[in-house]
Amino acid sequence: MAFSTTSYLAGVGSVVVILSSGFAGGYMLANPTHQDPPNRLQRLAAEGQDSKPVAQATPAPATPQPAVAEPPPQPASVPAVAKAPEPVRSTAAQANAENPNAEKPAAEKTRIAEARAAERKRAEARKFAERQRKQRELEVATVAVRRLMQDRDDQKFAAMDQPEPPPPERPHLGLFGQ
Repeated sequence: MAFSTTSYLAGVGSVVVILSSGFAGGYMLANPTHQDPPNRLQRLAAEGQDSKPVAQATPAPATPQPAVAEPPPQPASVPAVAKAPEPVRSTAAQANAENPNAEKPAAEKTRIAEARAAERKRAEARKFAERQRKQRELEVATVAVRRLMQDRDDQKFAAMDQPEPPPPERPHLGLFGQ
């Protein structure tokens, strides 16, 4: 049989096409663009970014101000009431009064730190419980092995005390008239 180059190349080409289409189909079915939902750490990071105060530029008013403003009408007679002097606020209190969101990032950080500490405690408690469970299982297995060894030794010594039975007789087959 003669070698045919065209049939050889057609066979190789068909194998390449079949393999490449199989790999491409598997790649498309695997869907590598699948988006997993964000995990806890990503959610906390996103919440941390959302809670940060954003500085917004105040836009200039769209309506022009009148050049001459009329003074507001005065009431006829308002008795002058002396106000009690306000207590002097500290600078932190003034900052909080001016910007109520200033305390939120610190409170958020505190909440996150407390959540991490609680998660760490839970993880340590789980590890401790797992170690205790493994220790109990090990102790139970040790006791079971000791009992098996003791039972086996008892049976072995009991068997040593009994005389050995005679070997069983072989059956006579009677081949060839014997």
